[in-house]
Amino acid sequence: MKNTPIQQIIDCGIVPYFVRFLKIDENPILQFEAAWAITNIASSETSDHLRYLIDAGAVPILIRLLSSPSDEVKAQVVWALRNITDDVNGEYREIVLAAGALPAFIEAAKDCQEPSKLNIMTQIANAILCLSHGKPFPDLKQALPLLGRLLSSNIEELVECACFTLCNITIGANTSFDDILQKDLNIVSRLMEVVLVGNRSTIVRRAAIKTLGSIASGDERHTQSIIVTLPSLLWLLDYPDKGIRTDVCWALSNMTAGTKNQLQAVIDAAIFPKLFELIRSSDLEVQVEAGHAVANATRGNENQVWYLIHEGVIPVFCSLLQEEYLDSVGIEILFGLSKVLHAGKKRGRLEDVIRMVLDCDGIERIKKLQNHENNGISTRSKKIVDTFFG
Repeated sequence: MKNTPIQQIIDCGIVPYFVRFLKIDENPILQFEAAWAITNIASSETSDHLRYLIDAGAVPILIRLLSSPSDEVKAQVVWALRNITDDVNGEYREIVLAAGALPAFIEAAKDCQEPSKLNIMTQIANAILCLSHGKPFPDLKQALPLLGRLLSSNIEELVECACFTLCNITIGANTSFDDILQKDLNIVSRLMEVVLVGNRSTIVRRAAIKTLGSIASGDERHTQSIIVTLPSLLWLLDYPDKGIRTDVCWALSNMTAGTKNQLQAVIDAAIFPKLFELIRSSDLEVQVEAGHAVANATRGNENQVWYLIHEGVIPVFCSLLQEEYLDSVGIEILFGLSKVLHAGKKRGRLEDVIRMVLDCDGIERIKKLQNHENNGISTRSKKIVDTFFG
């Protein structure tokens, strides 16, 4: 909050009175007004102002008031705690967590089922989202049942908070994927409902897809839990928003990096022809992520790599051996081409594969990359030339 006299209020010594007023349970109106004043002070972008509130003992009293019988008081203290939590370096978030804010938020949310309590629920959802920001990543597994419930809400802001919190949790990976994938939570199916419901905003869909992609980046079991989403992900590769197409390609790249059985599931879902199409015709960000997904697939078995060759992976790979793609995906594409050439050699059809590379100017492009400034690209290019075109 800009141009507010927060420092002057602190200097005049009134803040300890606000904290004292929070303790007067027989006067909820006074508690509400005191909490509102503290909320405004906590909106400051100055770290010292937040530190003053903490040193004044505001945090434990605010947390105690999450059990207040007054809905107005409860909503206001959640807002105040949210503002204290939302600092840049995460220091005050850790203090709020250590004081027991998360279980108190969860307990307060149990009484927020009615529409009349939507304001409190919204404040709690936003406060838990703030807790998920920054490093070190906190363990928020206690909040998973609540977040799963919010995913099924018909209130967009609650769904958005749940999606972004889960996205932060999965990327931070301090809350284990095993916790997230508990059967009774139905997180994956609920995320897919968010993605596929017609009236969700693009930003909410993207958060849900990123969460699914993060889960797919885990171990074999975690990747397997997302395989069921493949038909929907195929449909989303045609989505008008390029951000969603990019996120879907990233999620798919985590699946194609999985086991050979998981890769086969991607093949069986007819994903690769669409990825090839995107690489040929889409925006740069989409092309790069699709390139990662296809390159990862070349780690499959001989039959799977030969399937990629049959579908046209060689001209697709060669089209990505251009300067605008090299920093992002160049090493992976060269790795993929090496795998493709080795597959041709194993099948006794190396000359056919080399001819395919030659037909799309791939050999000349690989030879030029031997002098590339990126050591990884130049080294991998030299190895391909020495092994197959020497």
